[in-house]
Amino acid sequence: MWYKKFALDDLFLREAVYLYNFRKLNGSITEGRSQIYGAAGEILVKHFYEKTNNVIHHGTHDYDMIINGYTIEVKTKRRTVEPMLHYNGSVWSGNTKQNCDFYFFCQISEDYKFGYLLGYVSREEFMEKSFILNKGEVDDQFTVRDTCRNMKYADMRRVK
Repeated sequence: MWYKKFALDDLFLREAVYLYNFRKLNGSITEGRSQIYGAAGEILVKHFYEKTNNVIHHGTHDYDMIINGYTIEVKTKRRTVEPMLHYNGSVWSGNTKQNCDFYFFCQISEDYKFGYLLGYVSREEFMEKSFILNKGEVDDQFTVRDTCRNMKYADMRRVK
């Protein structure tokens, strides 16, 4: 399998809930309704790497954590289906100036039962190779809610 799949439990979800003071976010495509999925993606990355790496979970506007000295911005999508290589990892156009070294892409199942680590890419490579989908365009049967830069999971580095 090209991605890593993890079963999520109540303890994991509690950690995600306590991560942030959930509220309506400025510039949020879902007006903050999907924050729990983003928090769960951050916790998933943190748990995966903290056993063998130096991880500092330090959320700022520019990045979510530092792993071995590299700043990481975690991007998470909520989905009802298993990941597919032709799906896109997305960065909202308003966030493309974030000062991070790498984007890390995750997926959390809508029912919170599973988390998926899908791939990662340097910010520079993402900006070079990503393509734009505008608000209202259709991306694999999903109508894009706001303009985003996108990159196929197939074109990203695999999680080891």
